[in-house]
Amino acid sequence: MKINREFMTISNLACFLIVATACLADDSTLLKHATRITTLSGTDVRYLSGDVYCWESNDKLLIVRNQRYGEDKLILRDILTNKETYLKKLSARFNGAGAGLTSSIQMSSDGQWLMWVNEGDDGAQSGVFGCNISATKKFQILNYVPDVAWIPGSSTWLEIGIDFVVRGLNGKAIDRIRLNGLKIEAPLDSLMLSNENGSVFVFMIENHKYGNIIPIEKYRIGKPVRLVKRTVITFPSDMDIVSYHPKLSPDGKYISFPGKDINNKAQGIWICDLDRGSPHKIGQLNNFPHDELYNFARAIQWSPDSKRLSFIYKKTLWVIPVFKPNSTEIIDSE
Repeated sequence: MKINREFMTISNLACFLIVATACLADDSTLLKHATRITTLSGTDVRYLSGDVYCWESNDKLLIVRNQRYGEDKLILRDILTNKETYLKKLSARFNGAGAGLTSSIQMSSDGQWLMWVNEGDDGAQSGVFGCNISATKKFQILNYVPDVAWIPGSSTWLEIGIDFVVRGLNGKAIDRIRLNGLKIEAPLDSLMLSNENGSVFVFMIENHKYGNIIPIEKYRIGKPVRLVKRTVITFPSDMDIVSYHPKLSPDGKYISFPGKDINNKAQGIWICDLDRGSPHKIGQLNNFPHDELYNFARAIQWSPDSKRLSFIYKKTLWVIPVFKPNSTEIIDSE
């Protein structure tokens, strides 16, 4: 038995060194600045059917450990101490059997509620679902799949369709804001909100209409809805930008995009300054598997202080700073 243990220890170490060497050789500049947080359970390449997460605070991540059999576990991960705290079990499966999430989980501003969207694959229920962090059961809010986002600074959320609908935690419509013929097209996951001096703004993207040129429109949510700003982002012509999964920083100043280099197929993350309209690549992943693109794109999230990004790559959760130390200058991609 002693020999077997030694053999297993050596084998495990060898496997670790092989994986680590492969990561260093292949992953290039994005992981140069990133910090590895934790390994996640097997996420399907098409759907987030494994672990899912969101930021709980600037130093902590809330992770749902997806159990293939049995109850899912709610975990709090401290990224400074690398300590993981078990919070509770969720009495009903978080994703539902075989369900594909169309977005990562979203936490309300008061930190008490989670919301997510199920596509309903393989017979699972589709719609918008919610969960109180202090409780254990999930509940269905809507039985269809719209664009949804929490309204910053409140426990209400916004649905976009023919009109803007403000809804409460139970899904009941609180207010309906008519667009009155104003045509706003939003692909799934492109709805982004900010709260500036008590006014709520929605950012919309016209998806894949202009090649590497992406217009971003900012509307003030009120009666009537009003376009207040239009920013046009021009990316390099050799980049294929995945504009259906942008993420707005909580301060409303930046938007992140995943983008693939057409020439060498490296996958990168771009940060766009909405005031200047300029894109900046913070890093790339070489030899990126094409079938992981969808999962990678939607799992990117901003920290609450708008200074870091988190992403999932090769079943691992990473956090990367957006700016250089003690500066507002975006980090270099090299």
